[in-house]
Amino acid sequence: MFSLSAIMGVMAFANFQSTDRYLRAVERGMRQQGKKLTVDGCVDAVVTWRKGCQGARVLCDSFAPRVMRACLEARDRRAYCAKLPPLTEGPRFGWRDCQRRGVTRKTKKACAAAFRMVHIHCRGGRRRDG
Repeated sequence: MFSLSAIMGVMAFANFQSTDRYLRAVERGMRQQGKKLTVDGCVDAVVTWRKGCQGARVLCDSFAPRVMRACLEARDRRAYCAKLPPLTEGPRFGWRDCQRRGVTRKTKKACAAAFRMVHIHCRGGRRRDG
């Protein structure tokens, strides 16, 4: 009737669709939250989301930058970006902030990704505005 590989393929595709819907909903929700959150609030929201992420570990970790970008883009962050030190690139930016948040092995990558997105968002804004 149906081969095992065909059944597994259908199941994998259904799982992919379900995960894709979930992650898109997370991104939309974070864009809504970002309208009210500060940049630090966005970082906290991303770390909190990652703790309860309903996807595979690698998908959750790799989606964290998109979630943070959605939060940051929800409102004007130029005032925050203007106050950042000029050198925000590199692995140490945000490291202490992540430690203060008590990140765990599960949330460490999401916190680091959130601060990388702050750097990317603000660096881009500095180029446009300056």
